Formats: sequence, C-alpha cells, structure tokens
Amino acid sequence: PAAPAAAPAAVTVLSRGSAGDQSEQPYPTSLRVDAMQPHLVVVRCDQAGVCFAFDSVHLEHMGFRMSMPLRCAFSGETERRKLFARPFAFIDRSGARIRSPHEIESKYTTTLLSGQSARELLDVMGNIDSMPKPFSFSVPYFGTNEFSHHSLKCWTETRSDGGITCFVVIPNGYTALQWLLNINGATGIEYAKLEHDITLLDNDAWRQLGDECRRRLAVWCPFEPMEQFRLYLSDGDFGSRDKGLAGIVLTDRRLIYCKYHHRGAADITQAATLIIRDETDFAQLAIETADGRTKLVRLHDYDVPTLLEAIEHVPTITVDRKASATAAPVG
Repeated sequence: PAAPAAAPAAVTVLSRGSAGDQSEQPYPTSLRVDAMQPHLVVVRCDQAGVCFAFDSVHLEHMGFRMSMPLRCAFSGETERRKLFARPFAFIDRSGARIRSPHEIESKYTTTLLSGQSARELLDVMGNIDSMPKPFSFSVPYFGTNEFSHHSLKCWTETRSDGGITCFVVIPNGYTALQWLLNINGATGIEYAKLEHDITLLDNDAWRQLGDECRRRLAVWCPFEPMEQFRLYLSDGDFGSRDKGLAGIVLTDRRLIYCKYHHRGAADITQAATLIIRDETDFAQLAIETADGRTKLVRLHDYDVPTLLEAIEHVPTITVDRKASATAAPVG
C-alpha cells in the first residue's frame, strides 16, 4: 500500500496547564489541513478487519491518542462497564526485547471508571516505559473479557524518506469506521468507501456465524475486494466445535472449499456443474468447470437442501445429483 505522506520528524505536544494550553486557543480557521494533522489511510477491508496505516509521528498527538471510539475493537460492544483499555503495542520497535504484545498489555491494561475522560484515562495508563519514542506514547483501545487473550495486530515499516509507517488492524468493522470518522471526518472519499465495504461484509448470514467461526474462516477463505458472503457449511467430518476449520463458502463470485490441506476456489461467474453423490448420512461434493473436475468436501445430508436453496440463485450453476449404490433413495 502507498505510504502516508511524510511528516516532520517531531511535533510539540501541549500539556494541560501549559502556556500554550489548547483549551485557551481559538478554533482553527484555515481551510487547508495542516501537515501535522493526523490522518488514517485505509489499506484493506476484509473479514479479518480493517487495516489502517498512519505516520508514527501522530503517536505524539494528544488528540490522536484519545481518538479510539469507546467500543470493543473485536466485537463492537459499547457498554462501558464491560470494557477495559489497553495500549497499541508496536513490539517490532522494541529491539527484540519484547516478544509478545501481551507483555505490554498485561502491564498497562486499565479498568474504566465511571465519568472518566479520555485524557484522564491516558494519565492513568501512562507511557510505555519499555518502548522508544514515539511508540512509548500510549494510544488506548478497548476490549471485553471475552477477547482478553486477543491482541490488535500492530506493526511498522520504515519508509524511504526515513519516516515510519504504523499499521493497525481493527477486527470490528464499525469500530474501525468510527475511528476513521474521529480522525479523518466523514467528508473524505475513504469514509464512504469503507462504510460501503463494511456493509457488504457485515450481512446477517456472516454475522450469525459467530466470532470464532469467522476468525477461522479468515485463515483459508480471504475475500476479494467487494465480494459478498452468502453461505458457509462445515465439512461433515468435523465436529460442531470445529466450525470454521473446514467446509465450503459460497459468495457471489466463488465456491471456496477447504479440508485439511485440500483447499481452493471455483469461479461461479462462469458455467459450472455441482456434482452431489449421496451416501448414507453424508454427501460427497465436486464441481466441474472449464478447467476440469475438482473434489470439494463432504457434507451432512441435512446440509444439502440448504446448499441447493442457495445455489438456486446462481444462474451459472447446474446440479448433478445422484445416490451412490449403498445410499438410501434421495427424497
């Protein structure tokens, strides 16, 4: 992705009570954005979350440090009493002294108090003493106990101009959208585009899968830009606790499959034949396209009608269904 525009090497941070206290300054009147104004770049949006990039110099900006919305970065939960705060952890800038973000998060995780302001939260959390500047300046994000063992993915890259670009992945789309709104505002093209992409990903069928299943699917089923999820069915050889590890995913473009190391995708925007061979309690699936025949996965027999109902809305797919010699008659 394109790196954010270069920024000056340092920025003056005004603290409360100083002669330059921001609360005593008039509202800005310039119609042009200052070069030091924090800005987020959307790198990608997929089912793993929204990846943002920003210049590391913004970590010193007090407003930027207080900009994360008060909602769980993983689930979108907004009930304050369920939330805790912890800082971004760019451990790749620790000089290999820190091997896991949990080493920072466990030390700086903070309980939210009633009526506590964002600035007061920063005072309580303090700076990260094991990190160099500007990565020592804490930027709190929020989570719930359900996700206490999950960390935001944070890393950096050094640019050719000597500056440093930070990357952060926010798993919950609407938390990410609110953060973008808090930093960039709603007038830029990136807000409308991200809102549209999140809406495509966050449909009812996708939401009903559950957080754990969605995280597992993200490993073997990355969506293409603007691709819309339709259906997921688990492989019949996997138990209910393994939901998301294997099976088939139907989107508006592809039939994606995974079983152990056997994985891939078939383009369903072109003519294809779905081959179903019924067995006792199960059905073996394959798909035939212009590229040949590909074995897919094994479904429970009670999942086959759900698949057929979804396939009815795909005009390019025909179905070839037969019972094997040992199977009970279909229907």
